[in-house]
Amino acid sequence: MKKIVILFILLISALTSIKAQSAITGTVVDSLSGAPLAKATVMLLRDGRTIHFVRTDDRGRFSFDVQQHTGDMLQVTFMGYAKHRQPVDNDNTIRLTRQAFQLKEVKVQGPPVTMRRDTIVYDLTKFTTNRDNNLKDVLKKLPGVDVEKDGQIKYKGQAISRFTVEGLDLSKGQYNKLTDNIRAKDVKKAEVVEHDQPIKALRNRVFTDDIGMNIELKDSARDQLFVTLRPYLLADDPTHVGGDAVGMQIGKKRQMETTVQYDRSGRDLNNQFSLFYNAYDFAPIATMPQWHSAPSLQSPFDAERLRMNTSQAYSVDHLTKDKNDAENSFSASYSRNVIRQHTQNVSQYFLGGQSLTQTTEDRQMILRQDAFSIDYNHHINADSHYGDFVVNGDASRDDGITDYTGGLSQTITTPAMNLLAAIIQTYTLGRNIIAWKSTADYHHSKGKFDLTSQSDSTSSTTQPYSDELVNNLWHTAHSLSWNRQYGRWHAENGLRFEVEDLNVAHENNVLLQGTLSPTWYYKDDDWRISFAPGLTLKRFTHQGATLILPHGSIFINRNYGNRSNWSFSINYNESTSSWNDVAVSHRRIDYRTWIEAPDFVPRSRTLLSSFEYNYKRPIYQFFSTFKIYGSRLWNTAAMDMVIADGKYSYTWAHHNSLSDNVNASVYMSKGWSAIHLKTNLALSGNYSKGQQYSAGDVIDYRYLAYTLSPELIFAPSWMEIDYHGDFSFNRSKAGDDWIKTLANWTQRLTIISTIRNVDLSLSGVLYHNEIQDSPSANTLLADAKVTWRMKKVRFSVALRNLFNKKTYEETTYSGVGIFTNRYWLRPREFMAKVQFSL
Repeated sequence: MKKIVILFILLISALTSIKAQSAITGTVVDSLSGAPLAKATVMLLRDGRTIHFVRTDDRGRFSFDVQQHTGDMLQVTFMGYAKHRQPVDNDNTIRLTRQAFQLKEVKVQGPPVTMRRDTIVYDLTKFTTNRDNNLKDVLKKLPGVDVEKDGQIKYKGQAISRFTVEGLDLSKGQYNKLTDNIRAKDVKKAEVVEHDQPIKALRNRVFTDDIGMNIELKDSARDQLFVTLRPYLLADDPTHVGGDAVGMQIGKKRQMETTVQYDRSGRDLNNQFSLFYNAYDFAPIATMPQWHSAPSLQSPFDAERLRMNTSQAYSVDHLTKDKNDAENSFSASYSRNVIRQHTQNVSQYFLGGQSLTQTTEDRQMILRQDAFSIDYNHHINADSHYGDFVVNGDASRDDGITDYTGGLSQTITTPAMNLLAAIIQTYTLGRNIIAWKSTADYHHSKGKFDLTSQSDSTSSTTQPYSDELVNNLWHTAHSLSWNRQYGRWHAENGLRFEVEDLNVAHENNVLLQGTLSPTWYYKDDDWRISFAPGLTLKRFTHQGATLILPHGSIFINRNYGNRSNWSFSINYNESTSSWNDVAVSHRRIDYRTWIEAPDFVPRSRTLLSSFEYNYKRPIYQFFSTFKIYGSRLWNTAAMDMVIADGKYSYTWAHHNSLSDNVNASVYMSKGWSAIHLKTNLALSGNYSKGQQYSAGDVIDYRYLAYTLSPELIFAPSWMEIDYHGDFSFNRSKAGDDWIKTLANWTQRLTIISTIRNVDLSLSGVLYHNEIQDSPSANTLLADAKVTWRMKKVRFSVALRNLFNKKTYEETTYSGVGIFTNRYWLRPREFMAKVQFSL
């Protein structure tokens, strides 16, 4: 008995010692008086490099929540005292010795890019010039950061998942509203947070690979109301006026923005409402199936050059933060677009032993779009409690009228309404985290499709046709999860249940599903490992199908300090088709396409593996990423496509097929802020193979694609050069025949010369496209612009499409098809624009 007691005491002592080693604590004091020194900087060194640093509190105490390694050192610096370094031990009392010194007159200038643990900080004042008009103009110059044509922001090639200004998310994923309208001269710094965890209750508990970006304004701009007016005159057919007005106020406790816009110059006003990420971690939300092929603007490049539009948009966003840090936000928007477009298409299909199948299309479209949305959110983000309550409603109506060569006219109308209420509650209770999520949503639409012939004699294939489908979709989802921490291990168990009821074509389609998803993961300073198996049970009541769908993932990440890391993942998932495939037995989606639904529920399995390596040196403004992933997809069904007399018929067939895909990419970005230079280089290669089912025959296809994308931005105060190139090489094989290799490339160049307050700009884009069975097409589009910058006014005149190009033509691949498209462009135009900043 005595031996057992002794062993028990020794075990308790060992466990206590292990627990004590999980945190490094200590005190910094004056060596003579013993008085504690507050705000001293304490760094934890491992192998000669800093891995963490903190500042002492009012009592001189500090703490590192890391596991001690042999050889760890503590280094302390404090104004008026000599720097001190000593090994980590059980009693980390550090005594600093006073040191007399004399300050010289110095000019302190920090580096433009710095790093604090997982946060990269860009000093935007070092990248901004007087030419820059808004925040977007500044962000595109940051090394490692890219701004896409649609406004999406990426860091090292990965899209950011949260965008805030002064710590608040006013736009809720629609950050074009902010990046287009925050003035460049008002921004101070940008913070990019890797492994972003915005929920305070989950920090240091639940880890993510998300990327967040926060913008900090200058003190002179914070909480100030700014109004920007941008009227313009466009000499066109007919000549007209337009423009927009923006009122904005951004602070740490209150933010608001109001916009009014009218445009006929080709701008996409809806990009202000583009949602680049979901601001809420809801339980799943249902989406209404789309039964008819609604027309849309087709755009292979800059849509402004071919959008013939009359557009208007209005929006209001308001957010407040109370003394308890709870947030209340309200958003409302309305937009109306009338878009006109003329296109032609030639499609060629290589369907096995059959001869080449070709279809043609010449269409003139008028699309009218109306959309209204309203949203309210109450948000709590405390240290131990996180909560969201959201109510959202939107209504829209799209009316597309398309006239085809031969007198055929197609009209598709798709009015829709969506209502949503959602709640999220997360609580931290000691080592436990409990999260509850619920959504309830309703969707209504009434799609109508009409087909008429304007000719006197109508063939049997173009008889007048009308079809209307009324849809009502009810959905609710509820999930509950419990996370418990065991030292560096975490275990989480999640359970979700969903009910979905779709009424269409006078039939009720009910889907019941439940998901069980346990997860185990481990994290220390160097490793992150997770294992997440799961199981989903689905029941389609109307189709009489019950399916058990397993899924799971393994993730491993190795971190080498603040410079590099690699990660490996493997995922397996089984899924089923959606309502679009199984709810309506027979439908016609446009004037030449019919689809027969399967009498079973198609099922697919996906195996995906990926490897990623990241390396960065922020102080040298260098960022790089290498990625490679491969996937295999198994399907239990195939879509059988038959083309006859220019008509497309699709039917589902029982057929076990598989497809493979491999993709590798390299991204590198290097900046030299001292000379205002940024360079990017992106390389990618893709190989895929699969099977196309046609007229009962299985056709194997192969597809190869390589892309090279260099970019350079040189922007000193007296000039700016922007260059971006995309060089792609594509080749495909259908059956035993390799199809002609296409080498397409695009080069964009903008040169701006600055003479005092005047900017002279010439920009152009050269498209080289190899056209199937015809000579290559080269299209040069160019614009010229002069901007005169005054204190609160910018006046510019521009001549767009200098060479008055009328059309653009390109060829693309997809599976066993080759598609050549021609687009009619906006003509040469003269625009005069004034911007007033009040």
